Amino acid sequence: MTALGLIVFALFFLVPAWVAWLLRRRVPGALFAAALTWAYVVVFARAVFANHSSTSALAFLVLPFLEAAVFAGALALCWAAAVWLRPGSARRTRLLAVPILALGLAAALGLTRFFVLEARLGNPNASGPSLARAHADYAGARRIYDSYAGWLGRGGSTHPLSRLALHEAAPAQVLEALAADTDVSIVQRAAANPNLGADSLRRIGADDPQARRWLARNPNTPPDQLAALALDADAWLALELARHPQLPEELRDGLFERAVADDNDYVRIHAAIQPQLPPRLLRELARDDKPLARRNVAANRATPVDVLETLAADPDESVSSMAKHMLERRAREGRTG
Repeated sequence: MTALGLIVFALFFLVPAWVAWLLRRRVPGALFAAALTWAYVVVFARAVFANHSSTSALAFLVLPFLEAAVFAGALALCWAAAVWLRPGSARRTRLLAVPILALGLAAALGLTRFFVLEARLGNPNASGPSLARAHADYAGARRIYDSYAGWLGRGGSTHPLSRLALHEAAPAQVLEALAADTDVSIVQRAAANPNLGADSLRRIGADDPQARRWLARNPNTPPDQLAALALDADAWLALELARHPQLPEELRDGLFERAVADDNDYVRIHAAIQPQLPPRLLRELARDDKPLARRNVAANRATPVDVLETLAADPDESVSSMAKHMLERRAREGRTG
């Protein structure tokens, strides 16, 4: 058990035990003990939900009920501990407290184990064999650990296996398993990992249209598969593909054109900063009605000088100041194009 695990176990189990001792001493009373337990629960629950990536209304509606459930469990644990600490407790009462103590201890140990596994799976310095062992440990009790992950808000990009899928040291055999996972967010992130085999890359592209953007980020996606993905009409995918180093050159300009012509403002804004963007498309984006798109054109090192001179007189101050800065920078570098 790591130091992190010991700390988590102490916070989860020893604090309620201390509250139980206060209840036994009756100083300053049950009200103070309940308030202390509630404070402990709120701090603990909010801390673990700090990584919650979801902003859905349902998540924030459910959270108070989860906190209340933990609060009730902590109070039950305090009561059970107090029963065993108080001299003269009835035998029947002590027997009633045993399952509560056992459940509380099992929950604390399970949560501690989950945190340790999560740390191992997300350790940026972990080796391939270490990640493989951690993945096997997680898979061995996947249903239990996924329930902890769900309660802690570890879903989507924050799920431990999603982070593993993007780990640069993740071994091929682990990624093969992740690419066949039932959780689509894990599969999609595995699609972007350069360690994933070509067969799995092709299968993911055929089975999951939502994973195509992740495939477009994988530097090892085969050129013929990139060409097949280029037939997709999605503008975000077109932009991702256009930046791929292995994309056949004859397809790049057409994909950039699709992104620049899209109605989605965010696609055009992201396209405007791409250094591979042809000058004619940079000129087109320099007339975009969104100031952020024009500012990105001004910040693009591929933007022609005459376009920068035009943007230097832009009515939006952020655009004009960026264009002037880039003109001064090019003058210092001796660039005239």
